[in-house]
Amino acid sequence: MRMITLYQFEISPFCDKTRRALTYKGLEFEVKEMLFSQEAENLKVSPTHKFPVIDRGGDRLADSTDIAYYLEEKYPEPPLCPADPASRAHMHIIEDWADESLFPYDLAMRGLWEHNIPLLIDDIFKYETPELQKMFAETVPDGIRQQLIAAGLGRKDKKAILNDVRRHLEAVNALIQANSWLVADHLSYADIAVAAMFFVINRAEEGAAMLDEFPMIRKWQERVDELTL
Repeated sequence: MRMITLYQFEISPFCDKTRRALTYKGLEFEVKEMLFSQEAENLKVSPTHKFPVIDRGGDRLADSTDIAYYLEEKYPEPPLCPADPASRAHMHIIEDWADESLFPYDLAMRGLWEHNIPLLIDDIFKYETPELQKMFAETVPDGIRQQLIAAGLGRKDKKAILNDVRRHLEAVNALIQANSWLVADHLSYADIAVAAMFFVINRAEEGAAMLDEFPMIRKWQERVDELTL
């Protein structure tokens, strides 16, 4: 079997998705942690600057979603994609929703609200030198703020953001109530994608408190973690 190397930023939920998929499929892999300060090296690994990246015996692929489908093709057991086309489509929609809708709320809660920023900086730059950590702490929050303002989310107040997050959690809770997993009768990539986003949302004080209001989601997350960590 070809050796798999995962190039990642550890705290990234997108990299977490790929680690979980590799683990669930029982694949051995080597992890190489990238550093934000080593821009030239990052571009060598991923010219598009998209991470995670996996290298499988010289075959290199970026983007957590593309990697998921690649792994499913090369290592179909145990499956992460439902066999039924409608369920597979449902999985794709939820996975994309997690990436495009849930992730900005993680950035908002941890990057806009002052009391959460120190932990965000520690998480993102834990492998950098103390000097670089200090520099990033002074510049990164404003970059996140400008990104979120451009996307519209940064113009919402805290109450509106928390109301949005609650609606997302209520939707996930309803899906779990109806069916133990988000899509199929087994763990799928939809579960992995949402669980990875909830992991980082839980790192925000408000996110953790809100998740505690949904014990069914907490138990579902534990089941996902048992299979993928």
